[in-house]
This record gives sequence, C-alpha cells and structure tokens, in this order.
Amino acid sequence: LPKGMASLLTAPLVRENSMEDIDSVCLHCENSLLLCTCAVGCFMNSWFIKLDFSPTACNPWPCPAEAAPLWIENKNRLLFSQPEETEYRFSSQPFLLATVEGKHQDLKYITSEVMVSVLSGKFEHLVERTLVIDCRYPYEFEGGHIKGALNLHQEEEVERYLLKKPITPSSPDKRVLLIFHCEFSSERGPRMCRFVRERDRMLNQYPALFYPELYVLKGGYKEFFPRFQKECEPQAYRPMDHEDFKEDFRMFRLKSRTWAGERSKRDFYNRMKKL
Repeated sequence: LPKGMASLLTAPLVRENSMEDIDSVCLHCENSLLLCTCAVGCFMNSWFIKLDFSPTACNPWPCPAEAAPLWIENKNRLLFSQPEETEYRFSSQPFLLATVEGKHQDLKYITSEVMVSVLSGKFEHLVERTLVIDCRYPYEFEGGHIKGALNLHQEEEVERYLLKKPITPSSPDKRVLLIFHCEFSSERGPRMCRFVRERDRMLNQYPALFYPELYVLKGGYKEFFPRFQKECEPQAYRPMDHEDFKEDFRMFRLKSRTWAGERSKRDFYNRMKKL
C-alpha cells in the first residue's frame, strides 16, 4: 500500500459532528454563560444591597442622581423604596400643604395665603398643632410678628424647645407642622429649618422623624405683613437694619456667629469620636 494510505487506515476513527451535536455544544455554552451572568447579577445585587448610605440633613433622599451614574440610580429605584415613601415617620402620606418654588431647592416653601389658611383652622381636622418659628432677632419680633409665632432665633433655643421633648401628635391621623421664616426667608429661616432636620435625623433611625413636615414661608415677614396686617401683632414691621437698633443688631449677629463656631467644633469632635 502507498505510505499515505497505510497511515490513514491505522488512524483512529473520528465521527463527524452532526448539526445536532453542534446545537448541543452551543446550548451548553449558552447555559454556562447564563449561569455566569446570573452569578454576576447575584453578586451585584448583594453588593448594592450591602451599600450603607446615610442621607444628609438637607437632602433626605438616599441616592441623588448627581451622586451616582444613571444605571446605579435606576438599580437603587428597584432595590429601595421610593423617596416619597420613606420621608415620613410611620406612613407614606404626602405633604399636606401646597408648596411653591423658592430660593433653596431642598426646602418646601408655602405662600402667605397658605399660611393664613393654616392659621385660620382650615386644616384642623388633619393638623393637631402648627408651630410658626420666627427666626428674626428679638427686637424685630417685638416690632411686629405673626400671631402665635415663637421667637426662636438661636439654634440652642430651637433644639431645647423642639427636640429635647418632641411634640408628637396624639394619633397617627394627625400631624404637627413646623413653619419657619425670618425677615425675607432668605437665610436665617432656611438655615434653622435645615438645623432641625439635621438634628431630627441624628436622633432617629432613618427614615423615622419627629417632624416630617417642615415648611418655609416664602418672602418672610416682609412679604406677609403688607397683605395680612390683621394676622400680625402689633400691626407693624421693624426691619433688621433699623436705625434705632444698630447696637442690638451687632450684638445678636456676634452671638449667632459665636454659636455657629462652637457648633462646628462640637460637630467635628462628635464625628471624630465615631471614627
């Protein structure tokens, strides 16, 4: 026999792969790939679930779009409850009062008309108590303020009045509303509103809150007074930079800055202790 023919006859027989065999191999590969994908998916899910996030005081939402890629944000929407359902202490009730846009996007603003509606008892069947927190300096408050308002212009005063012994509703169907304002509701009122939310977060386990509904009066007392003088006592308006109270202004401004500095130091020490 020819040399090439002899090697061909002595070689082991090899069966030609049929289309059925090829399909079987492909199916095996697809199954392996599917199992691998599922394993990776399970790992990714467990990784997402183990994420330990802590929302800030000013921003109660757990995962803002600007802080993570879009695909992570969408993943979180599936894994975690919606923000609207976690903002409140025991239920997913929406905010009671109608809100409008304001200077600070993270805060809820109401108009002077809504404020009057609340004070007149329009929502008394849903609200157990409404506290209007006037964050202006005492000489401003004494010169004219909204009836029933509390003059709490320092953070320690607000913390002592609202958080040492929180004001809670007598039944789950009732609410306690806090409405902050200052002269223009530009700085002091919003800052105090954020302070209460921050301290409230620290005292509770997320998402529980003593005061879920915090509002800021848009335009402050300056915008409220000309339109609703009958809701003020005395019926007058004393601006912060009044000529007769320059010394008072400097004194209270200095106290505010001193308190802010001490608070920053305390917060820093508290953070260091937790490390």
